[in-house]
Amino acid sequence: MLLDNKTILITGGTGSFGKCFAQYVLEHYNPKKIIIYSRDEFKQYIMQGEFKEYADRLRFFIGDVRDKERLRRAFEGVDFVIHAAALKQVPACEYNPNEAIKTNIHGAQNVIDAALDADVKKVVALSTDKAVNPVNLYGGTKLVSDKLFIAANAYAGTKDINFSIVRYGNVAGSRGSIIPLFHNIIKNGGSELPITDYRMTRFWISLTEGVELVIKALCEATGGETFISKIPSFKVTDLAQAMLPGCKMPEIGIRPGIVGVTVVAVGTSLPELVTTLTAIVKGESSLSIGNIVGANIIDLTLILPVCALLSGGELAVSPRSAALDLPVCFALTALGVLPPLASGRFRRWQGAAMLAGYGAYVWALVR
Repeated sequence: MLLDNKTILITGGTGSFGKCFAQYVLEHYNPKKIIIYSRDEFKQYIMQGEFKEYADRLRFFIGDVRDKERLRRAFEGVDFVIHAAALKQVPACEYNPNEAIKTNIHGAQNVIDAALDADVKKVVALSTDKAVNPVNLYGGTKLVSDKLFIAANAYAGTKDINFSIVRYGNVAGSRGSIIPLFHNIIKNGGSELPITDYRMTRFWISLTEGVELVIKALCEATGGETFISKIPSFKVTDLAQAMLPGCKMPEIGIRPGIVGVTVVAVGTSLPELVTTLTAIVKGESSLSIGNIVGANIIDLTLILPVCALLSGGELAVSPRSAALDLPVCFALTALGVLPPLASGRFRRWQGAAMLAGYGAYVWALVR
């Protein structure tokens, strides 16, 4: 097996993912050693107590990804590196941008340099769905981090090393996430579960699924890949009712750096289109067309108005993403698409008008 008799290092290893990864690998494989690299001595102490039975194969290093020399020392003799260390709390990153940049961007570059110097074989970096069309600093720093890891493959030269990315959404039950928050409120006798925005949705993945995706990346990566699993989404209000049926759900407003709707890119393939339209019809999420860069004219003149009609209201559109080449802009202007994009809202009547215009345009072409 790939992980048998290998030395694996996990940055940020005392977090939810690191613990689950260590447990999974120790139960299913026979690694030579797993190194937990993190900066919190107390969390390492707690983890040592939880993993007593595996003490002969676990090592704990105090260190920060900001410290390149410490990383170089820790990476000596390591075969695989899982980079999970990051500042992840969106509001914290908004209020402390310098710290987020030092850890999420400079730390990523330090991991890359240390891995190259220590002849590590594979590096898998954890990413987030917030790195796609980022609207907050956390997502922006992770986007830069992803770019650094992908580009690192070009610097490997003759070294037998590759870098890849694993990207997924919110991890169910992870520290600081919404499920533990709701659970604590319920445990303390609360009858209300606060909702930031009634339209808010979350992409859902379990810790075990996240670990299995990382192991898949370790097995299959050849360098430069971004592994993304197809995972379901749910409305936060549905989660609240499932955890505390009949509870009140006061809307408290979104946190700094959070957008009020879920960004869903319209896919050009039929299965993706069916999935998107089904979600709209079922009302499973509040949809936003947030990435139309490079979308073809069929996406924008047919799929977009259909989504608007089925959504039952209006569709949020990100005007800053509407970077289209001149021929497409000309065609869209003729069909009256650009005004809705510029306003940032796409309403039902505009969808109907667009479909009518599209039909007239096609009829003119074929007559």
